Amino acid sequence: MHSINWKGTSVFVFSILVLTSSLAKAKNFKELEKVSLKCSVELVGGKITILYYHDVPTRQVKFFKESLYNKKLSNNNIKIHKVEECVEFDKDFINQNSNRLHKKLLQES
Repeated sequence: MHSINWKGTSVFVFSILVLTSSLAKAKNFKELEKVSLKCSVELVGGKITILYYHDVPTRQVKFFKESLYNKKLSNNNIKIHKVEECVEFDKDFINQNSNRLHKKLLQES
């Protein structure tokens, strides 16, 4: 007859619980993180510009581009017609024209 080492088993179970709790906290912390994004957009009328968004929750980044279609800009009632791409503020756009426009707008401000 084999005896069960309850002390070793309880330490193992406790370790699993601590690990699971730590992973859950890390996941919750990740959901609270926020990033700044820049989006290359075409406005109704054909003007292309870069829009900047701060404090976007990381859980929304994946779908952020789609959320901008047909939104009005708060300062002048112009709608966004097309969203080329959105990237984190410190990253480059794939489209080189968007990168050039972003650099130009930064120099002007």
